[in-house]
Parts: sequence; structure tokens; C-alpha cells
Amino acid sequence: MASNYSSAMSLIGSRRELFLAISELILISILLVLAIRAGNLGFALALFLCLFLAFKHGFVRHSANHIIIFSWCTLIIISLSIPKLRAVGARKFSYLLYLYALIVAFIFWIPLGANSPRSVTPDMAIANLSHLFNVNSLQASVRANSNKNLAAEKLPTSMTSIVKDKRIDIVPWEISLVATNNLNWKPRPILQSYSAYTTTLDNINFKSLATEPRDYIFYDFSAIDGRHPFFDDPKTFSYIFCNYKLNSYLPKSIEQNKFSYPTNLLLLEKLPLSGCVPGVSTSKTSTVRWNNSQHIEVSDRSIILAQIKFTYSLFGKIYKSLFRSPPVMMQVTYADGSERDYRIIPENSENGVIVSHLPKDANEALSFFRRQLPAQVQSFKFHATNSLLYSPTIEINFLSLHIRLADSY
Repeated sequence: MASNYSSAMSLIGSRRELFLAISELILISILLVLAIRAGNLGFALALFLCLFLAFKHGFVRHSANHIIIFSWCTLIIISLSIPKLRAVGARKFSYLLYLYALIVAFIFWIPLGANSPRSVTPDMAIANLSHLFNVNSLQASVRANSNKNLAAEKLPTSMTSIVKDKRIDIVPWEISLVATNNLNWKPRPILQSYSAYTTTLDNINFKSLATEPRDYIFYDFSAIDGRHPFFDDPKTFSYIFCNYKLNSYLPKSIEQNKFSYPTNLLLLEKLPLSGCVPGVSTSKTSTVRWNNSQHIEVSDRSIILAQIKFTYSLFGKIYKSLFRSPPVMMQVTYADGSERDYRIIPENSENGVIVSHLPKDANEALSFFRRQLPAQVQSFKFHATNSLLYSPTIEINFLSLHIRLADSY
């Protein structure tokens, strides 16, 4: 699981911060070796595991809050190790290392500035201390902040009245809609689509929808880390497209092509039968090299899915297990000549991602669910900052699905 996370959720940050963290890893590892020599093998191994996991957490997805937690862990690990050391020289080393880790922690924290959610002011500190002696005040504060946040997720009554008492799901992630609008939520096992980053997790979500269909799905054309929204849990999304249609209700903001969250949510309703004609899929397999374009031929009323198999080299398997894999990007050339780069997830792309039509914005996504199939793709190619982590060739199996006319279901 850690290895797959290292690829699917990797985020590249400051090299300076990474080098400082690696220096801490090396120095703390030396400290733990000294603890082992002092007769604390089990203790040192346990702390080394904590150190490794803290590093993975902080620098696989290299963001401010993650590296703050790493810096806390380094200070705690050093503090716990000091009493285990008997030699005077080892203790001196541990004190100097603690000072170094403290300086590095401040280097990590300073760029966050006053806008950081973790920045502490005297007023905040006093308020937090008062909560220790007045739990009711804390509960009231949490409730007020919660209600304020949830108020932004209120949907029009005209929309919620359609789904009243019906089983619904929310794609890709805005589950706070449930609490605000009192929805009858039947969640997918992996609640948020970007977290279904392996074929196994995607299949679990697909099976849940296929065996227990939801009456309605709230869909928002959103994704993280530069991914295309269609690339998250791809098998599940293809099922949604084929088995749900756009409900007749549309907020005025959508009808006027002016989106404002949360009224840009599309309401999808279950079809009585699949909107993709079964049994007419044809498959074609090809192999493409990194940075080489793959052309797509699309017929009318059809979409093309690509089951894309990325194979890691031995070095790549070791590297992503110990650290992270750089993002894999898919450069798309549209029929109108425009180009876009989208991040694709190697661990779940083998389930089949839609490649023939990739809407560039929410308006085109709306047309896509109206079966108008905009944003046709002409070709695509893959690139990564370090392709040595992968096999030089990428295997692609194409599937073509014909779309039924709207009046046929």
C-alpha cells in the first residue's frame, strides 16, 4: 500500500527541504545505531520504523503540513533516544543532533508564515488553554465553525426534493453535502475517488455500484494534482457514464453556462438499461514508447477506453518502495490542435481510462453527460521526469463502446 501511495499521491516539493530531511535521516540513523550498541535493539528498530514512515509521509506527498509532522517526529525520536545512551560522547552527539533538528524544524516552519493553519498567536494559545477547562465552550466553537463551513454546501430545495429518500452517492469527494442536505447517502467503499488509486480499490468501488446501484449520483467535474477527473477510479467512472444520465433538473447557473459551487453539481439518475450498447466492443492492442504519440481514431457515437499498463523496472520498484515515483503525465492533443497535460495514475490506468473525449472544463463535462461527446482527442503521449523507473514501452489495449441514442433508453 505504501508503494502504491508513493506513485499515485506523490507531490514534488523543495529540494532544499528534501536534502535537509535526508541529512536528518542519516544522522538519526547513526544515533539509533549507537542506541543499539548500548543494548537497545528492539527500541531502536521501532524508532527507525517510525522515522521511515514519518519521512515517507512528509516527503512522498511533499507539502507544508506533511513536513511539519516529519519535523515533530524527528524531535520526538531524538528525545526518546537520549536516555538510552550511556557513553558521554554519544550523549553529546545526541544533544547536538537535537539542536540541529530543532533548527531544521524552524527552517521548515518559517516559510508557512502567518497564514498557516498551524501558526500560533497569543490569543489562539489563550483560547486553546481555556478550552481545557471549559469543554462546553469548545463544543460550541466546533459546532459554530462546522455550521459555517456546511452552510456553503447547501443545495437548492428544488434539487434536494428530487432525491428525497432516494439512495444517492457523491462523486468525486464532497461528502459534506450529506450533513448539510440530509441526504440518504449510500457511499462507495472508497469514499473519495482520488483515493481509489489501484485497480483493486477501483474494482471495489465498481462492484459496489454495479451490485447495489444508487438511484442518483451528484457529480462534480473536479480532480487533484492536475489529474483529469475521468482518470480517478476509471472503471467506476465508465460504469457511471454508461449507466446514468443527466437529470432534467439543472440549476439556472448551469443553464446560463455560469458555474458556482455547489450549484455546478450535475445530478445523474440511473438508467433502466445501460447507455452503452453491450456486445459491440472491439479491442485493439498496441505498444507505445515514452514521449511517442499514439493516434486515436473515433467513430460517431463511440468512446474509446485505453487499458494502459505501465511496467516498473527493478530500480523503479525499489525506488518507489523506499521513496516515491515522480508523476506520470499524459499530454493530450485535441482535434482542434490545442494541448493539455494531465496526470495519470499508473496503478489504476489498466482498468481502462476514457481517452477519446476529455472535457477541458465543467461546461464541456456537461455536454459529455448529454451524450454530445465534446473535446475529441486526436493523439496522446506519456512523459515523466525519470522514465528509467519504468519499462521503455507501455502496453495499451483499446476498447471501443458505442453510445445509445438518448431516446433508446
